[in-house]
Amino acid sequence: MERWYLILPMLSAFFYAVAAMAQKQAIAAGYGPWRLTALSSWLVPLPFMFLILLEDEMRLPDPIWPPLISGLLFMGGQLFTILAITRGDVSVSTPVLGTKVILVVLFLSWFTDKQMGAAIWLAAFLTCLGVVFIQVDTEIEKRGQIWFTIGASILAAACFAGGDVLVQQGSADQGFYRFMSVSAAGTFAAGFVLLPFLRKPLWDFPAGSGKFVWIGTLLLSLQAMGIAFAVGYFGDAAASNIVYNSRGLWSIVLVWWVGHRFTSSEQEMGPRTLLMRLIGAALILSAIVLIFL
Repeated sequence: MERWYLILPMLSAFFYAVAAMAQKQAIAAGYGPWRLTALSSWLVPLPFMFLILLEDEMRLPDPIWPPLISGLLFMGGQLFTILAITRGDVSVSTPVLGTKVILVVLFLSWFTDKQMGAAIWLAAFLTCLGVVFIQVDTEIEKRGQIWFTIGASILAAACFAGGDVLVQQGSADQGFYRFMSVSAAGTFAAGFVLLPFLRKPLWDFPAGSGKFVWIGTLLLSLQAMGIAFAVGYFGDAAASNIVYNSRGLWSIVLVWWVGHRFTSSEQEMGPRTLLMRLIGAALILSAIVLIFL
């Protein structure tokens, strides 16, 4: 199998889905979303900062601005995502964030010499359509904030897509380990901008929230490592993001399987919602199969 490494974004998608459920539980238990974002911005990139030790020569990338910008873009993506979720509608944000895969393909076509085949374009379209179907019948509670949610989600998707393209190109030019260690340092440093917005210390865990905070953060770090290697080390941002979008499918499976164990009523979906989500899952699976063919 030529693209065996796409197992990495598949695993990352699963880890992300579990991490999202854990983080949702942590927030429900009283651990604020901004504290969760700050903690993730420091702990998730931490392992990446030591990757430079695997390089044969210990030196910084030259030029240094591409990895630093990619790190800032990843931090920007996290900030816009949390804005979209906390001040807008999750049911609108999720499908818009799914457009990241199309933005990755567009950016690669516009800013690099990499040629995108028809299969990649079709798979990107199918996976975005699948994400929309998964969320299309979800109730929207605050319709007045739809446009804010859409705008913040598009900016988040653009930040993440731009970061992935920089990682793919920069890793090819300067080495994956060197590039990612500096990129992670940029994300780590950018996390300090959140300090003025934190009303409580990071270590102030409300009862029942601690284990979910740490489970979510650990799995976010693992999923970040998987997608980063697929994008940077193996140099396949487009296909990796198509497979990574299966996190929507994993979310459905997890809600149906273990949703009753969490403070969530999403597993109590009606037949129409279930049908829409099954169609979306089928479209995402079709896109993944298309990539592997």
